[in-house]
Amino acid sequence: MNSEEIPIVLARYEGEASGYKLFCYGEKPVSNSDGSQQQSPVLVSHNIDGPIPSHLQEYVVPYRLQDSGNSAVKNIGNNLLPVHLKNLAVIDSTYSGTHKSSDIYFNILLPLLKAFGLAHVYVSTTSPRTIPDHSKSFSSSSTVIFLAGDTSIHEFINSLQETKNNLRLTVVAIPTGTGNALSTSVGHKSPAHAISRLFLGNMVPLSNFKVKFPEGSVVQNSGEPVDSLKSIVVSSWGFHAALVADSDSPENRALGPSRFQKAAADNIKMDQKYSGRIRFKSNLKTYDLQGPHSYVLFTAVSNLEKGFLISPDSYPYHDDSLHVVQFNHTDGQHILNIMKQAYNQGNHINDPFVLYRRLDMPDSSNTLSDLMATIQVNDTNPRNRRWCVDGRIILLGEGDKMVKLYKPSHRCNGWQLFIVI
Repeated sequence: MNSEEIPIVLARYEGEASGYKLFCYGEKPVSNSDGSQQQSPVLVSHNIDGPIPSHLQEYVVPYRLQDSGNSAVKNIGNNLLPVHLKNLAVIDSTYSGTHKSSDIYFNILLPLLKAFGLAHVYVSTTSPRTIPDHSKSFSSSSTVIFLAGDTSIHEFINSLQETKNNLRLTVVAIPTGTGNALSTSVGHKSPAHAISRLFLGNMVPLSNFKVKFPEGSVVQNSGEPVDSLKSIVVSSWGFHAALVADSDSPENRALGPSRFQKAAADNIKMDQKYSGRIRFKSNLKTYDLQGPHSYVLFTAVSNLEKGFLISPDSYPYHDDSLHVVQFNHTDGQHILNIMKQAYNQGNHINDPFVLYRRLDMPDSSNTLSDLMATIQVNDTNPRNRRWCVDGRIILLGEGDKMVKLYKPSHRCNGWQLFIVI
């Protein structure tokens, strides 16, 4: 194994008492049609016949590789196989972020799944309807491996059909999107690390919270009416929602991962003034923020992208907490300085101009409401009525002008939600 290879998993073949095979994530140069070269992922394997080196012991799994002479059924029936490696599906979001998801699937993930004899359904996105339509077909407990960004996972979870059968959906988030907030927040450092955790990790509950919109609200891209959505990452209004909305334009999407920086730079030049009233409780104190605001963000995760630590005290698993990051109207340079602090290990939360609070859970004695926060949007400017949920942009209707956020849960439409970490 050379220094550029990243270990993924180490296992024995079925029926063998000694000897291991180590699988690593590597890269090789490939030529493009214009004569230029780029790095492409490649699966590298090494046989280890002697003692396992100490630095590789953490990659050993108790279940076996599939002997090429045996059927896949033998390994799938292995009682050492984790439950999250059964009933697998792979969603390849081909247009997400880096556009490398298919290379990772065919060059890395597919040969690994074959090596362990793990059957799976593969779905490649061909239209905006691919993910929601496939989600609606699910009727049994499953694990879905997403080669995608946050919005694809959000769309899948929100499209699950109602069930009363106590079914389980387990998410494996392999970061090939633009922000990859969920994957980064559960500790995945790279696609290689996320694939390694597929084989080595454990399932933990995944939180989501309901966001209800005013009457007349629609999805920006489709014009489809929307009453509410479940958020697994972020729900925002103001500067963050504006830059996400503008980053989704065709010209900005062509920029790939740098589209957020371009949209942020454009928005900094505009007055980020948003009129509205925000109410919530934190540490038994009622907050009534009259604004005007520049930044309003509620989140269940710690990072919005690698290095951008927006909420240091948030965890998308185990913890049902919801945090708010807010600051009042200010100029573009001040906004930029606060964002830079977030890249400095989340130091923005120590800025006295920034409000950072954990929301109180609803009173357990009040069984009629799980309401945690209300945001009354008074702006009439359509640009200032854009709301972001996990990268999806909602154009708020006039209605009662109220956006409502509800208590986080580990269920969605009756499904138990888990994530592999």
